[in-house]
Amino acid sequence: MKKFLILLPLFIILILSGLPYGIAVRRYKVSSPKINAEIKIALISDLHGEDYKKPVSLVKAEKPDIIVLCGDIFDESAPDDNGLSLIRELLPAAPVYYVTGNHEEWRSDTGKLKSKLIGMGVTVIDNFSDRVDIRGQKILLSGIDDPGFYGTGRYMRRLTELQQPTDDFTVLIAHRPDFCAHYDRDLVLCGHTHGGLMRIPFLPGGLVAPGQGLFPRYAGGIYEYKPRKHMVVSRGLAKHTGVFPRMWNSPEICIIDLD
Repeated sequence: MKKFLILLPLFIILILSGLPYGIAVRRYKVSSPKINAEIKIALISDLHGEDYKKPVSLVKAEKPDIIVLCGDIFDESAPDDNGLSLIRELLPAAPVYYVTGNHEEWRSDTGKLKSKLIGMGVTVIDNFSDRVDIRGQKILLSGIDDPGFYGTGRYMRRLTELQQPTDDFTVLIAHRPDFCAHYDRDLVLCGHTHGGLMRIPFLPGGLVAPGQGLFPRYAGGIYEYKPRKHMVVSRGLAKHTGVFPRMWNSPEICIIDLD
């Protein structure tokens, strides 16, 4: 009993230390001989309709060239107000590109949601490519809807159709990192994992992620998923991950510097 009383405060401190107390800004650098001008991309994912105000100020402070929303900004069981307000306030800061996640796919009104976003000025980059020019630097930016819209076979065909021979630096926006074996871009931007739900102190990965199971390989961070090709996986913004609170796993926005 005495041991328990001694260890209990330590256990409580350990648990409290793991709870998220703010939004992290995580920075990644990707270098390529195809890039001749510095480009900054802000990556946001998995808001799930939660409060939006702090992410807006953090993104604006970074002065990004492009803002990417890679799915589950909205949810099938939460009002759209927070997601729409987030986007409305981000639009003056930089061009906003959006793809769906599985929670948008689970809705019955995804088409109406996309139309509303397009009307606001968002580029809903669902299954096409957009060649952007930033200070003379050309980037081929592609996006694809969540595979739940198609099934795996059609999803693979859509990915193949998006492949274009080009000398430009290529970026793919896709919600799920677990399909990375089929991606073929210089840079892929994903979310979906929520950082592996609960992370384990001093270990790089999370506990479990959808599509990857226990101890996922791609839980959050930057990965060289193929030789000289990189994937950044956002841990997302939702404060909770299903029935579990985040532990040692802060909500985040990602800032990717290309040079």
